[in-house]
Amino acid sequence: MIKEITFVLSIPISALYETTYRKSSRAWQKTLLPVVHNVEIESSPKITVDGSSSLNNNKSLLQPSYNRYQKVMIDDPISGGKVEKIYLDREIFISSENWDSIQNQKNDSKFVKNLAQAIWTRHELVNRSLDGKGAARIVNRSPRKMLTPKKRQVIEACFQDRITKQQPGLTGTNLEKAVKGSGRYLTELINDLIKREVKNSKK
Repeated sequence: MIKEITFVLSIPISALYETTYRKSSRAWQKTLLPVVHNVEIESSPKITVDGSSSLNNNKSLLQPSYNRYQKVMIDDPISGGKVEKIYLDREIFISSENWDSIQNQKNDSKFVKNLAQAIWTRHELVNRSLDGKGAARIVNRSPRKMLTPKKRQVIEACFQDRITKQQPGLTGTNLEKAVKGSGRYLTELINDLIKREVKNSKK
């Protein structure tokens, strides 16, 4: 019998909480406590079953404490105050203002490209490619690296949500093919940023 479920969540800039669900006589009760240590969001929660620890992948039973697109208030180390962020998935957060602007993009290309620039910096993108191949096209730069897989997966997940919302009838291989189109938009973005960087370096 499951007695306790603990989710340990971490936001990179130190807002960390531990959410514990304890089984009462009738229902699960939720307790949210601040924690000082900085750890990663776990894809699978820690579960205490009769005093022992194990992993459980029953998604219908265990829901993450953060849902995609949930608004979260995070401590800002620069201002000392709090800023509102949107949780996208896999420890990726972007500002609410950016997310609102991205959602309002009328075409898929701008949606993907603006989302990518909210997740990576332009400096990072000019030295990246989809597969990590390709010579550095900017002087004095290291060889190009592959786009961070988890960040690219977040972009694909957000893009898929957009597509299914706009075209609910699109499923299966057709949906998969449409989502893969995000790779083309990312390549276009990287190439455009590289061209600008090269042009600026010649001034």
